[in-house]
Amino acid sequence: MIYFIFTTTGCNLHCTYCGNDPEEMCMPLKPTYTVEELQAFLEKDVKVSKEKPTLVLYGGEPLINLPFVAQLLEQVDANFVLQTNATLLDRLSRAQLEQFASILVSIDGDKETVDRNRGAGTYDKCIAGCKAALEKGRIRNLVARGCAMEGNDIFASAMHLLHHPTIPFTHFYWQLNVGFDAPMRDTFETWVRESYNPGITKLVNEWIRVMETEGKVMGIVPFLSLTESMLEMDEKGEVIEPRIWTGPEEIEEEETEDEFDIEDLLPAVKKAKEEMKKEKLAAAAARASSSATPSSSSSPETMVRPDPRPLRPLRCGIGYNAFSIATDGKIAGCPCGVGEKWNMLSDDFKEVADPRASLCGKLKFTPPCTECDIADLCGGRCTYCNHTKYWGGNYHRVVCNLTIRHLINELIRVFPVVKGLLKSGKIEREPFTYPAEQYSLEVIP
Repeated sequence: MIYFIFTTTGCNLHCTYCGNDPEEMCMPLKPTYTVEELQAFLEKDVKVSKEKPTLVLYGGEPLINLPFVAQLLEQVDANFVLQTNATLLDRLSRAQLEQFASILVSIDGDKETVDRNRGAGTYDKCIAGCKAALEKGRIRNLVARGCAMEGNDIFASAMHLLHHPTIPFTHFYWQLNVGFDAPMRDTFETWVRESYNPGITKLVNEWIRVMETEGKVMGIVPFLSLTESMLEMDEKGEVIEPRIWTGPEEIEEEETEDEFDIEDLLPAVKKAKEEMKKEKLAAAAARASSSATPSSSSSPETMVRPDPRPLRPLRCGIGYNAFSIATDGKIAGCPCGVGEKWNMLSDDFKEVADPRASLCGKLKFTPPCTECDIADLCGGRCTYCNHTKYWGGNYHRVVCNLTIRHLINELIRVFPVVKGLLKSGKIEREPFTYPAEQYSLEVIP
């Protein structure tokens, strides 16, 4: 099991997409429980699983509460992952640094990009922290984990971090700044079409070029995990083919209250529902095997799944085998939604007798993700956005069907090349089996 441990809600930065307001996180500044109490809870899990848990130290900036971090590292037998802005990374000793299976550094790209998103001088402090830590000892897995949004060039950011002149980042991952507030930003879709998607295409081409010319698989996390899934599907005899969107090009939104029904949110789509459903079913039937039975209950903005492939679990593991422990001991699914009713699973971890029986599978995923034709590869992008739906139907149309579908189709395009390079021995399979979930990387940006 994977547990996100909030060591504090405080942070020493003020990133534009976060704001650093501990009061909004619905929990105390620091843990009110003891490490011994947490250890007793984890032992209940280990008794059943016979495996070490993974603790992802989270915040805020987790290293602000260094005494608690040090106590966890000293007393708890676990696999440790750290999500940090790296400005305080030099405070960890060599022995402490070497206990982490992976350290995820919040860095979006070059100096201009980082300082614009996270505050003037942040890039230099982040790089200095990484450098000081590396001088103390080896970091097994150092991931550049960025945020991508308007103003960010995803290709330039990836190249800068994967080929950094002083910090040897082993992998690069990014999350899109989408769906955390309402309404959808007016500039987002234009940025996706004119910058982000072309950048993804360019990045995929560079990824392949390096494989072909250098025999090296660059550690671009979404590319690795999605390609590994395709390899597994191919080995089972499944056809790897492009996923074509047949849904609406535009969805008109209406003003809504915080609580809403998706049908009420999309009047234009609702009106055309029957016509669209016929088109989707026809498209699905053309691509499905003779035994496929397409769903007729698809949400209006979702293309029905074309065949009976099983839905894969959410790649980040939230609600399946990954959970969050707040500073007051409450257990949530997604760490981004602590305090929200749909996300809360226990008021006190000390009262949970069997973590697996009490937590696993209790956080339900809902349409449109469960009915989407790319769900077998995507798994559902984000639990938080799936439940809150702040961007309404345009979330699925723009985020899923512009960004994720483009990413998946670009990787499908080059999949035969990857297979050929593997068969010839030019590249190895091992890089594709990177344990992204275990390192708290969501895979789907």
